[in-house]
Amino acid sequence: MNIPPEYEITPEIKKLNSLIEELRAFLNSVNAKPEIINKLNQLNKLKSAFYSAKIDGNTLTWEQIKEEFIKRSQNEHIILPPRQEEILAIIKDHMNVSFDFIQRRFYKVPARTLRYDLKKLAEKGLVIKVGITRGSFYRAK
Repeated sequence: MNIPPEYEITPEIKKLNSLIEELRAFLNSVNAKPEIINKLNQLNKLKSAFYSAKIDGNTLTWEQIKEEFIKRSQNEHIILPPRQEEILAIIKDHMNVSFDFIQRRFYKVPARTLRYDLKKLAEKGLVIKVGITRGSFYRAK
């Protein structure tokens, strides 16, 4: 089913689009340092997220989107061991996860090792431990 768009591509939009393509071609031809290219890519992603949010009617400000973008991009660069990645995925899939729930999923892994993994995830700011005794649980940040 083909749904017609609810917007019109004006000559100004066409002109801006061609300018973007020209600049993209130029940047691809330049031998810039990887750090500079990475910063430009991040800025472009941020601008794209901001304008997409505005198109969708979202009322977030530039600063709010920038803050969230920085927070998420910092989490992308964290490299975790496979078991910690799996624990993090389990916590993200469920709202609140108890230690017993995690322990049942990793029945061959000692409890001490799982506690260490959870402690490391909390230190990296990826999960939050709520509570301090047996009733405590973990949430994704």
